[in-house]
Amino acid sequence: MSYPGEYVNPLPRTTFVQALVTSGYVTARLVAQDPVFVSAVGSPDANLHQITVQNTGATAFTFKMLQTNDVSSTGTRVDASSAIALVPGGEKTVSIQPFQRVLEIFGTVGTGNLRMSLVSKTRYNEMAFDRKDIFFPQIITQARPTPVAPFI
Repeated sequence: MSYPGEYVNPLPRTTFVQALVTSGYVTARLVAQDPVFVSAVGSPDANLHQITVQNTGATAFTFKMLQTNDVSSTGTRVDASSAIALVPGGEKTVSIQPFQRVLEIFGTVGTGNLRMSLVSKTRYNEMAFDRKDIFFPQIITQARPTPVAPFI
């Protein structure tokens, strides 16, 4: 889909994501605003997504990218990447070619902090989670009391 003032064949866009990775949970979702460009890998018009990931935490973890068109608990997920392992301070760049509208970061081993940049022709927005979403770790959405500061 093109927008006013944009080229018919869009230029690459960068989407930045920072997320906590937790084993067994999806902790970030990106939804495509544009139709996902589907073409053969290696063709000149292929929309390869280049993902650069970095572990900004102090523990090692492993995650993978999933893709889906249905974010409900019964929705079918397909691997968009193989498992990616990161040591503390580690960085890795991989290419994927998704064919569905939603990309998810799914933790497989360990817990840590992830910084990711995704470069593609498709425009992505980060999706919010429902507090009752079973794929999202509840510890992140549970409220904690905040100490009250005295008035001066």
